[in-house]
Amino acid sequence: MITYMKLDNIYCISLASETIRRNLITKQLGDIFGNYVMIDAYDHNYSEIDDHIAKLQDIKATQLYNVKARSQFAISLSHIEAVKQIYNNRYTCAGIIEDDIRIDSTRIHNILNTQIFGNPDIVKAFETQPAIIHMVHTVKTGKCGIIKMDHSIIGTCFTLMNWQMAEIIINNFTPIRWQYDTYIYYVCQEHNNIAEYICNPIVGWDISSTYYVKYWSPEDKAMHQSIKRLSKIGIIA
Repeated sequence: MITYMKLDNIYCISLASETIRRNLITKQLGDIFGNYVMIDAYDHNYSEIDDHIAKLQDIKATQLYNVKARSQFAISLSHIEAVKQIYNNRYTCAGIIEDDIRIDSTRIHNILNTQIFGNPDIVKAFETQPAIIHMVHTVKTGKCGIIKMDHSIIGTCFTLMNWQMAEIIINNFTPIRWQYDTYIYYVCQEHNNIAEYICNPIVGWDISSTYYVKYWSPEDKAMHQSIKRLSKIGIIA
């Protein structure tokens, strides 16, 4: 077990009904971090989604959007519960992770202790301004380490952020027009005071989609066959 004095908390987004996914992430989080908080995700039947769909219907003739399924609303609403916890607790650095991630337990040890909490510039950014690190992403670069980005990227299945970043996410969250990863992309693009970083090489990979198939072990490939895809349930008109 690893102890990080400056990692305030880890929040995992997970549907209680998806036991394969939850079992996958629970053991990893316990072994690597010890303490973490499980956020029971909303599913596509969550009643509040109806209100958000109605708000989208009112504006979609005049504004761009890409959220097209009830489950995409549910994913966004689940993530925002974790973001609110980071803001309410005024955390300097906390993580949000989805439950279909395989974590590289060896790499993350070095990244957190040395390249993040051992880097004065990154520590200062997290202490003084909105900051986010995409620990898992699809950016192709020859650079290694924690890299400051000069453009926004897509990558929300494992992120670290501070309360100032959480505040911006909360304040601009509604009306929900974008899938959550796209929303974070635009938040970073539209606020020039955000310190946005990527971790390269990545410290984990999604095994429910095929974006990261080159990282998969035989066990990951087998698990992929049994994991339910949750992002396009309940297509809306």
